[in-house]
Amino acid sequence: MAKKAAMTEAGWLGGEDPWELVAHLAPWSEAGSGRAGDRKLRLWACACVRRVWHLVTVPASRAAVELAERFADGLATGRELKAAWKAADAVVKKMLAPTRVGARPGRRPRTRPWPPTTRPGRT
Repeated sequence: MAKKAAMTEAGWLGGEDPWELVAHLAPWSEAGSGRAGDRKLRLWACACVRRVWHLVTVPASRAAVELAERFADGLATGRELKAAWKAADAVVKKMLAPTRVGARPGRRPRTRPWPPTTRPGRT
């Protein structure tokens, strides 16, 4: 099987399918050059997120992606990237934290088991 033609910058920027784009970088791909550096893979990951940008509603997450793009182009420092990642990670951890039922200030929240159970004799 013959290799596909090399990916041009215009082809990369106009690419619609992220998997087709990464295939040109990956060593395991027939079309791949195997020369995917950190910059190219970082930009590919950012492009994947940009495809679902409308679903990324948390400002810290959007800022982290934008900063990762700037970092890939040498316009941001590693320290800035780490700070943006920590901010986005904190938001995700908060969103995934176990929820408490009936939590009110000054009261101990009660928890419900998950998955919900039924009492014996009830359906």
